[in-house]
Amino acid sequence: MRTKVLIIDDEEDFVKECSEHLTLSGYICDISFIAEDGYEKLVSKMYDIVICDVLIPFRGQKEGGILLAQEFSEKYPTSSIILVSQYVTARWIRMLSGSSNFVFIEKNDTFFDDLDTEINRIILTKYCFVCMPFNDVFDDIYNVGIKPVVQELGFKCERADEIQDNRGIIDNIYERINKAHIIIGDMTGQNANVYYEIGYAHALKKEVILIAQKVEDIPFDLRGFNHIIYSGKITVLKKELKIRIESVYKI
Repeated sequence: MRTKVLIIDDEEDFVKECSEHLTLSGYICDISFIAEDGYEKLVSKMYDIVICDVLIPFRGQKEGGILLAQEFSEKYPTSSIILVSQYVTARWIRMLSGSSNFVFIEKNDTFFDDLDTEINRIILTKYCFVCMPFNDVFDDIYNVGIKPVVQELGFKCERADEIQDNRGIIDNIYERINKAHIIIGDMTGQNANVYYEIGYAHALKKEVILIAQKVEDIPFDLRGFNHIIYSGKITVLKKELKIRIESVYKI
């Protein structure tokens, strides 16, 4: 799956040069010269990476790039936001935003080398977390039906029993859901833990793909969401899951 990048900057020469550089590197690029236009693109399409000038006006704020980055990070991982400027410093960005989570690259002679390095790091962190019951019955569903499809589309894929550290399982699950680009939740069996995890993901406004073996597994409150019903057939799950992820990313 090709990486999609949105460039938001009112310096047309920079946008053109940056877009040409990234396109030659194999990325799909959209561009916006006006912050409001960039915002509309953000709310209508999922991007892997957003490159945004700090000093682009937005909603009456001179440092509109900060505001765009803050709003974007509410839905997507903050590691996907690259703020750029020729006139400010990383320390200034942290002070202004109140956060150290936004990556900053200075527009200087090494900009494109720095940009390539950062994009490569972001691509390696594209991440999908799978919520499903702890039961051997689901091993083939995960290992054969879900994980290969997710990995084929360029994501690291993980479920809770693959986490290896000394912290509590709940803390680990919270952390994974927070950093995930996509959550896949299997509603089969009406598992209370899965319901709770999906509720948490929805509260964070994450992209959540819900699957179930049969319609009866779907609780009433979630029937308004579009589920993949795979009827225990892994081939069906693989086909429909690939289509759904590609649809979410608008490939």
